[in-house]
Amino acid sequence: WHWSAIMPYLQVLFLMSCGLHLCSTLFSGSELYVWVLGMSSSGVEGLLGCPQFMLNYERQHTKGLAIVLIMMWLLGDLYKLSYYSESGAPM
Repeated sequence: WHWSAIMPYLQVLFLMSCGLHLCSTLFSGSELYVWVLGMSSSGVEGLLGCPQFMLNYERQHTKGLAIVLIMMWLLGDLYKLSYYSESGAPM
């Protein structure tokens, strides 16, 4: 997503937010909707590291990659895993 100006980006973000809010309002009682929303968010989150991975692969090194970034990813995922385990949420 390469935006030449900020306004089209904000408009798309606003429309997507409105659409998600409308869907959540209409289908909040549906287990299928909640499952699809959860799986979609997990899938998107799982792919967040792909651009960094591809860049490192193309460069054939990880120079400039902050170890703090990797540690934050790891700590965030461990926190979520412990929360889901303790709350009994379906994985």
